[in-house]
Amino acid sequence: MLDVAFTYSYENGRWVECTDTDLVKKEIEDIPCVTLVKYDGYVYRHRFNTYYVFCPKHNAMENIFDISDNRVVSGEGCSLEGLLEFVTIHCGIDGCFDNEPFFIPYRWRIYHSSPSKPVNIACDVMRVKDDVNGILTKWFNFSLSVDFIGERYVISKFRK
Repeated sequence: MLDVAFTYSYENGRWVECTDTDLVKKEIEDIPCVTLVKYDGYVYRHRFNTYYVFCPKHNAMENIFDISDNRVVSGEGCSLEGLLEFVTIHCGIDGCFDNEPFFIPYRWRIYHSSPSKPVNIACDVMRVKDDVNGILTKWFNFSLSVDFIGERYVISKFRK
């Protein structure tokens, strides 16, 4: 009945309804995702106020040459495609590695299978933590299920 997803659009600067059925139906772990990191106050990054992307080919954080919805080209010429999200990691003189992790929402979903079933709202969230070798990531899924007929709701966190 109702099955809609929202992803962040870099070009529009806001959350938009997703029209790609793969992005709506697939598990978030099966969708390519690209995390762009901005280091705030980190003296060892030679450019401030710019985002970096982790390149698996070079196993390093690289500058960004070009960016659009669902695609980033690194300064080394590597093309990374997937859902884009942004995080700013605040650093001190000693580095960023002792900081708490950051949580980034990648996709919101609303689904409702029939009029007598609950409405489900879910958010796929990535935990990002800076590390000496790049960034560490882990997926979480938070959901809210509302049964309007039975006047019940369930808030859950799963797949962590």
